[in-house]
Amino acid sequence: MRSGSDTRMTVKRALRPPFPFMLHLLLAILLAMIPVVCLISFVDSAVVGQELEENTLESRNLTESGIILSVNLVDTGLKLFDDTLNPEMREGFGPVLAEYERAGGDPGKMNLSRVKEELGGRMDLYIINESGVIEYTTYPPDLGYDFKEIPSFYDRITEIRLGDTFSPDRVVAELSTGELRKYAYLPSPDHRYLFELGLAESEFQRYRAELKYRDMVRELVDLNPDITEIRIFDCLGTRITGEAHPDDDRRLAMVRQAYRERATLEVENATAGELIRFLFIDMTDSNYASDMSMVVELTYNTKAAETKLAGMLDQHTSVLLIAILCIGCLSALAAHHLTRPIRTLVEDVDAVARGDLSHPIQVDGDEEFVHLGESVSAMVASLKETMRRLRESEEEIIRYSHALEEEVRERTAALEESNRMATLYLDIMGHDINNANNVASLYADLLLADLEGEPEAELLRKAKMGLTKSREIVRNVNTIQHIQGAYGTLSRSALTRS
Repeated sequence: MRSGSDTRMTVKRALRPPFPFMLHLLLAILLAMIPVVCLISFVDSAVVGQELEENTLESRNLTESGIILSVNLVDTGLKLFDDTLNPEMREGFGPVLAEYERAGGDPGKMNLSRVKEELGGRMDLYIINESGVIEYTTYPPDLGYDFKEIPSFYDRITEIRLGDTFSPDRVVAELSTGELRKYAYLPSPDHRYLFELGLAESEFQRYRAELKYRDMVRELVDLNPDITEIRIFDCLGTRITGEAHPDDDRRLAMVRQAYRERATLEVENATAGELIRFLFIDMTDSNYASDMSMVVELTYNTKAAETKLAGMLDQHTSVLLIAILCIGCLSALAAHHLTRPIRTLVEDVDAVARGDLSHPIQVDGDEEFVHLGESVSAMVASLKETMRRLRESEEEIIRYSHALEEEVRERTAALEESNRMATLYLDIMGHDINNANNVASLYADLLLADLEGEPEAELLRKAKMGLTKSREIVRNVNTIQHIQGAYGTLSRSALTRS
């Protein structure tokens, strides 16, 4: 049973060779440090990614805030210029009212061409009815236009028609040709119609051309490299600046939605790496009928930020690998230094295990290793003392064994002599008893022959049977004696061999 168990233990150790303690310590250090370093790197990467995203968002917000501010500044300048034309527009309504009174309040009887000539031919006249339709005009392309198509503007001109004051408007693009005009409004005395004057001059168009939304916006856009394109739309969804796109129908729908909701919208195209933001700029003014609000379409390139983030992640990965390599090298040096006392102790203990109990146990380093070395030295000293005592005990046992063997031999010899004498006496006694039995048996036979047929003959035969049994008893005793003698001889031979 012990042999089989030892074999199994040997096989098991062969299948699972032990690893050095230094390797275990190195793995423990790496398992403790690498997750911490990876966690720090992951957190740092997340922080860097978040900072990059926040910086991108902040840059976007700053750009868009600058765009809104620039557009409002340009619009303020244009508004100042537009207001310089208000006195001329106010004076222009004098001939219009005079002609309306001459026609008896019937616009159909008004001579609008003559009024235009009286105004120097620089202004067109528009008469808008209660339904918001241009019913009469000196500018045929706009005849019959229904302002209800622009609900907010219709509400505003209705409010002006029901009022009593002169209302100047901004210089805006006309509906049919897109030519810039300065407009102004005055309700008819009976509030049935709204008179509109439209001034078109190349002179103020030249002045307005000096203030361009795109030029002001472009200066800010150039500061943000993520913006790839900018387009500006007015309140009607007309593109003021920028190039056309195949998907303008979808984009114009977003522009109009931004106007309706008066909010900034965005559409992200992850495949193309673009983010399109429709920036609503509210420039409504209660003093003017026209809504000068705009939507600025900004196309951002999101791939640049993703590429930058990927580069940062690659950089963090490289730093992480270098850090792991450095940690591995430093951990190996630390493990080698920390396990040096253990290796020294193992070498000394191996020397002791090979039988050199006098080999000194030399351990230095930390207190725990020194204490361990002292404990091992004390254990070896105790082992040496135990082995000395065992040798003394073994010598004492040998001496006692020799004395015991001598005593056994003496007692065996005495016993053999006693057995021999007892055998001799038994042989003599058996021989004498057999002789006596033979003589008695002989006389019994003689008497039995003489007493044949007599009653005493039966008694004599019983006596002869007793003699026969006596001879058998003597024979059995001799047989037992010979068997015991043979067993004793074998026992002495075995004892002698042992």
